[in-house]
Amino acid sequence: MYRFNHVAEAFDNACISLLGEVVQFARSVHRIAQCGNRGSGQYDVPDRGKANDENSNGLLRHGAKLPHYLRSVRIIDTHTHLYQPTFDEDREAAMQRCTEVGVETLLLPNIDAASIPRVHEMMDCWPDRCFGMMGLHPCHVKPDSWQSELKTIREQIDHSGRRYVAIGEIGFDLHWDKTTLDIQHVAFRKQVEWAKELKLPIVIHVREAFDALFEALDEVNDEALTGVVHCFTGNVEQAQRILDYGGFYLGIGGVATYKNGGLDAVLPHVPHDRVVLETDSPYLSPVPHRGKRNESSYTAIVAQRVADLWQLPIERAAAVTTANAERLFSLPFNGSNQ
Repeated sequence: MYRFNHVAEAFDNACISLLGEVVQFARSVHRIAQCGNRGSGQYDVPDRGKANDENSNGLLRHGAKLPHYLRSVRIIDTHTHLYQPTFDEDREAAMQRCTEVGVETLLLPNIDAASIPRVHEMMDCWPDRCFGMMGLHPCHVKPDSWQSELKTIREQIDHSGRRYVAIGEIGFDLHWDKTTLDIQHVAFRKQVEWAKELKLPIVIHVREAFDALFEALDEVNDEALTGVVHCFTGNVEQAQRILDYGGFYLGIGGVATYKNGGLDAVLPHVPHDRVVLETDSPYLSPVPHRGKRNESSYTAIVAQRVADLWQLPIERAAAVTTANAERLFSLPFNGSNQ
């Protein structure tokens, strides 16, 4: 009798799993129908038919592609700007390419008030896969507009009725303009206050500004603050200082695949439970696509590179970094952004 009950229970579980797959498929068909029938909206894309063959984007050569019903792990792109106009002609196809290589979830950092509708559009079109953030990018912290930008972004957080997974992207950028450093500090601190109030992580952009970042984090860090330094490109000492703050992770993207990117000397020293994967698409494409438009499906290439540097199977590296992202961003895979 015990054996019969055990078999019956296993059969029931298999049926439940199959039903879940059917529901997911039905949701996908419904979502595609909705997105394909919205008329001439800014995100409408032509029907490209079946996605490219398995070698068209080089991902199978990196060992990341498995059929949906066989995948035991999934990959999260924790930082992608797939909402940008450069994807307007093939966004649907780009999302399909993500599905083919196991990139199930995409996190969309806002950069300013103007990008909010585009982030929302993707959240609405793929509510089980695309999750937005709200924040003011340091390159958009301008003397004549940063306060109104922050006001608009905060109004969206409070009144849009949507669930956001982080405050970001925020931070410091001294590559283009060093004269705005003071107001970058003010904007950063204000948005950190939001994150603590809302119990959300922060997603940090830092370019040629680690000293400014560390100065700010020394002032605001406490047990309530968590986050990620996205697209990390620093050295071992800078990585360790970030991790020493306690609640922070390193976002690793395409730079890890560059011959002179420097991350091959860093990642072997970083604890596996403090890394998340990203693309920062359409920027910083990994090898072999360097110099071309980046896209979220290439997170699978990043996963393979991290696995190689950690000397782990890609399945293990993907599982660990996915669990890290779920933990940091409170992300169940079958959740909703509403």
